[in-house]
Amino acid sequence: MSESSSSSKKLNEARCPICNFRLRSCSNVDRKLIKSQEDIDKVLRLMNKPVEIGDILCAKCNKKLCTQISLEKKQLLSDPEPCISSMCADISERFESTLFISDFSSTTINNQSILADPTYEYTPIVKEMIEMPFSRPIISHCYCFICSSKSDLKDIPIEARLQVFLKRRILVPKRNRCCKQHLMNKWLYEDEIDNIKIVSDKCELELSDMAKFMDLLAPDATSFNFQDKIDKRLMPQCQLYALTGHNWKDIDHLQSLITSMRNTSKRTVIQAIVTFLCKLRTGNANRVIAAFAGLDSERQAQSYIDSVLKSFEDDILPNQFGLQSITRDFIINERTSPVAKKLFDCQNRLMIICDGTYIRHQKSSNNVYQRKSYSGHKKTTLCKPFTICTTDGFVIDIPGPFNANENDASILKNIIGQKNGLSELLQPGDYFVLDRGFRDVVPILKKRGFNVLIPALKGKNKQLTTKESNESRLVTKIRWVVEAVHGVIGQKYKLLHNQFQNKSLPKLATYCRIACFLHNKFGKKFNSDSENMEEIINSMKSSNDVNSLAEMVEQGRWNTKRSLFKTFSSDDALDFPRMSIKELKIFFTGSYQLSQAISYLAEMLKEDGTLSLKFAKESNDILQWEVQSRHINRKKYKCYIKYLPKSNGLSSIVGHCCTCANGNRTVGCCSHVAALIYHLSYGRYLSRIFRPAEALTTLFDFNEEMTVIESDSDND
Repeated sequence: MSESSSSSKKLNEARCPICNFRLRSCSNVDRKLIKSQEDIDKVLRLMNKPVEIGDILCAKCNKKLCTQISLEKKQLLSDPEPCISSMCADISERFESTLFISDFSSTTINNQSILADPTYEYTPIVKEMIEMPFSRPIISHCYCFICSSKSDLKDIPIEARLQVFLKRRILVPKRNRCCKQHLMNKWLYEDEIDNIKIVSDKCELELSDMAKFMDLLAPDATSFNFQDKIDKRLMPQCQLYALTGHNWKDIDHLQSLITSMRNTSKRTVIQAIVTFLCKLRTGNANRVIAAFAGLDSERQAQSYIDSVLKSFEDDILPNQFGLQSITRDFIINERTSPVAKKLFDCQNRLMIICDGTYIRHQKSSNNVYQRKSYSGHKKTTLCKPFTICTTDGFVIDIPGPFNANENDASILKNIIGQKNGLSELLQPGDYFVLDRGFRDVVPILKKRGFNVLIPALKGKNKQLTTKESNESRLVTKIRWVVEAVHGVIGQKYKLLHNQFQNKSLPKLATYCRIACFLHNKFGKKFNSDSENMEEIINSMKSSNDVNSLAEMVEQGRWNTKRSLFKTFSSDDALDFPRMSIKELKIFFTGSYQLSQAISYLAEMLKEDGTLSLKFAKESNDILQWEVQSRHINRKKYKCYIKYLPKSNGLSSIVGHCCTCANGNRTVGCCSHVAALIYHLSYGRYLSRIFRPAEALTTLFDFNEEMTVIESDSDND
């Protein structure tokens, strides 16, 4: 018989040394092979059975052994000293009992017979623990202690444990694990720290682990260095956003894009990025930045800023921003708003919005440049960046800055005349969305085959026609985006909103491009009234270009004849239709008109909440009103509203018109009519209408108080 068949037969006849169960009758899964003296000691100590190296425990006995080991560990952690003494006593008894066992079986390994050594002295490894009065999360090594996931786990670094302790006074156990997606290098994301659940108000900490904690806490307890807080991610997200306008995730992404910049002995890349963003965000002088950042001098702060500027110019802007970084299909498919596509049916056509903005800067002692930079319109020195963006707020490019004495039309004419510029992206049939300041360049654009959307010009007429007013409203429905882009960037990055220093003017173009890149990368798409978009678009497209009520007013000469006006009271026009806020937004074609209506209405209201307006009834279903102009004190407009008495909903407003410039439009209505409809259909049923910025109404009013001197007073 061969040696292999002999060993196989011997294995089939083998039995478990604990329960004497034949091993061939049980499963091979979860068996345990005794491999070392340590295994022998465990079995002897916990199950009081002698074994030899080479013996195999059955699955059932192995499970019992594992249970005993687990119970021993728990007992050791909960009460180490009694456990140790009892354990040693138990071991000595077991060792004594083994001295009288004479029927040990032997196993031959390498021609040597190895038996369990009954004189072996067990020395348990006891880790010194200390109980701390701090909360702790669940203790777990097999799943994430934050989200309970079991995949892609990693031991939590001590830096992250320190971060959690400093923020929430929670001690995370040493061997806990968490998902890699919760970690940012060696730190947890701030929002993940808030998701940690506490299961106990006490915790145990190893003395060695506590020593590491003290070493890490020692410098932080006495130092408030701004740069250290950045490196160790100890600055909370709210403070970081207040200083930079971004969170840690954004800053880490920027760090990954900046490849040419390296850490130095005086600063890290992340420190330089935060310092630069702080400068861009606050617009403070370098000496102020250096003071709160803990830098030695303002020159060091400027060095950080210059390094980041150069890295942006080399690593990010050439490939991540501008005309060279995008394609025509990307703009059409990804960055054209649904409102623009549905209002103008511009499928497969590029639609861009252009507008110039301005950045104020210091006066110059260079007389030649001073004349170029002085704006007669704004009455100050400035330069003009030119914004080209999509209908959802994505900035395609920002050429310039240009001189203050150049208007928007001449700037756009110059841009489209460049061979390798915007003209490479455009094709005949594309759309330009412009304001009235571009009227001089409209013929040139149309000659090149472009569609131009621009609000109508009133000229010498008092009012726009109904068709012109409707077309203008369609344009302003999508053109507001470029104004919002300017507002968001100016509000978020004060460096471009405050007065710019002349010595930094050569870098102004780079600052503008960086701000627009950050807006594109981390900003949100502009898409107003998305919840009511379909209803608003259908309402705008179904409007008629004929205002029958305006024609009736014109034919009857109602604006020139005298009407019996009376002061409006709460008992008047009770048959006016009621509408909800949603219906009002649809009727006004957006929430902006609703906010304007509330501002107009606040001026019309008295202290007791009633309207300080006069109205007259031309008929049972037509109301005539006089409304104060928003800009001119001596100017009043006459508004007319025709409605279906004692009915509700959008269809109950039959017609409206006003004597203002846009008063004849049927796509929505002007703000004067909107204020009246809002109050009559909704506002009058509220307990109170809050006036916007009410505290400013009488803030600087001067009431001269006359000093009264009593005639019979003897005092001087």
